[in-house]
Amino acid sequence: MFSQDNSFQTSIMKYTRLRYLDIVKGISILSITFIHYEDGLLNDYANCYISMFMIAMFYFVAGWIDAMNERNLTLKEFCLKRWQQLGKPYLYWTIIILAFDSVLYAIGYYDTYFMAREIYKSVILRGIGTLWFLPALFGGEILWQMVKRKPWEIVLAVIVSYTYQHFYYLFFSNVEGHMMQIIEAPFRVICSVTTAYILIAVGYYSYKLMNRVKLKRWGNLSVGALLFAVSFVTLQGSVFQHFQSIIECIALVLLFKSLPDGKWWNYFDYWGRNSLALMVTHYSITLVLSKIVVTKMFHVEFSGWVTIYAFVVSMVISYFFALALNRYFPYLIARHMK
Repeated sequence: MFSQDNSFQTSIMKYTRLRYLDIVKGISILSITFIHYEDGLLNDYANCYISMFMIAMFYFVAGWIDAMNERNLTLKEFCLKRWQQLGKPYLYWTIIILAFDSVLYAIGYYDTYFMAREIYKSVILRGIGTLWFLPALFGGEILWQMVKRKPWEIVLAVIVSYTYQHFYYLFFSNVEGHMMQIIEAPFRVICSVTTAYILIAVGYYSYKLMNRVKLKRWGNLSVGALLFAVSFVTLQGSVFQHFQSIIECIALVLLFKSLPDGKWWNYFDYWGRNSLALMVTHYSITLVLSKIVVTKMFHVEFSGWVTIYAFVVSMVISYFFALALNRYFPYLIARHMK
């Protein structure tokens, strides 16, 4: 259930998961999946608004949880733990997706350049499809753990991160040609890590601030609703992308922490708890299969409402896929860990 307490301090639960955080993660991973399927239906404003929070939310929640559960882990202990939760799934799913791609290569669906690119991206941690997210989160968390108890280093790391991103987009905003894509890829990995670090830090201090303010439920709801409204106004005029993402993340977390619980949230809660399973499979496996079925078997263009039908069908398949992973292959999604 959602927290029934009036302060953030009492929302630190004795069990491992918080429903409102799983719900916002569920909304985020479903948004990511939908955006990857959808083609030509959403206008630019809606697409941009969803894109601002859907990935950022996972970084933000990581920082929020870190603030709630202060643990005295050494950096080595932390890295070993997250290696089990993020590093190993990256390796497992890289192998699985490369094997899947190899089958499609054998039947002529992919060419040699595509396969070489996928292998290169895997080695430099750019990742195949959505797998890039795992090294980005891992790297961002390591950087955060290194500086989190040293305020001046936190600020310095934020400044360095923003400076790096400025020059990254300055040099690589319009990358064209195979060679430039090869050169750009490792720099993008670093850019993703710095983005993760910034949003983890924001999530951490957002929780600390709300815990100190100790708003009651209606206070959290009011602040969340206000920020949600502000996020619509600032979207087109926002200079800093992270600022817009931060507003949307805080708004959604506060709203869903404050709203009444009910069975109607169960679907989002399910995918929040199984976000890794959907993250690693939907883009490089189920979406690819959907395109093959639609275009090769039914000879229909994969666009417009066809993509929505494909999304709905694939989510049904993904539901049972996630159940199977949890039951028979939990180590692939780090469910074997306590």
